[in-house]
Formats: sequence, structure tokens, C-alpha cells
Amino acid sequence: MNERREGIRVGLDVTVSEKLVAGTAKARAINLSNAGMRYTKPGSTAGHGAKEVFLEFTLTGETEPIRVMGWVVEEIAKGNGLETAVTFMFLQEADEQKINTYVQSQLPA
Repeated sequence: MNERREGIRVGLDVTVSEKLVAGTAKARAINLSNAGMRYTKPGSTAGHGAKEVFLEFTLTGETEPIRVMGWVVEEIAKGNGLETAVTFMFLQEADEQKINTYVQSQLPA
């Protein structure tokens, strides 16, 4: 299989706030890497067609949320949900370190 993703992705199950000009939607993270994230929303949520989204989420064990702009690379209907994959843009160094630490902590020993 030809892997398109950069970086190692690990499972993540936290609430994600997706902010657009049209409003805010609550989503659920599926996985995370230092380069991006995949999250899902209920299927009743229409695809927004936006190329840029603002995301806010708090990693397990952290108290401060990560706020980052994401570039939508895929948006597909899957089962009863709508999955969106984004590549992070302008990720702050401290947030990148939090994500790297989280990803490393989730890898098998």
C-alpha cells in the first residue's frame, strides 16, 4: 500500500471544535500526528467544502487547548458520519511539542 500520510498517526478520542465563518461544529478526533488530524462529525452535518478550518482540542492529560488552522485534504461520508482529514498549518512550537509527546506516549514500547 502506498502511504500518503507524513508522520506516525496514533488513535485519539477527544472533542474537537471546528470553527468556520458559518459557525462552529463539534466533532470527535479519530487520529492524530504531528502533521495533522482526522476527525468525524455526525452524517447529518453537511460537508462544508471549506479548504481551511480552525480547530481547537485538548489532548488527554493537558489542560490548555491546542488551537490550529487546518488545511482540509479529504472530506468523505463514511458510515453514519462525515470524516475530515486536515494538515496542520502554522502550528505553534509549544503545541507541536505537546503533540509529539502525546504521539510518542501512544506508541507500543
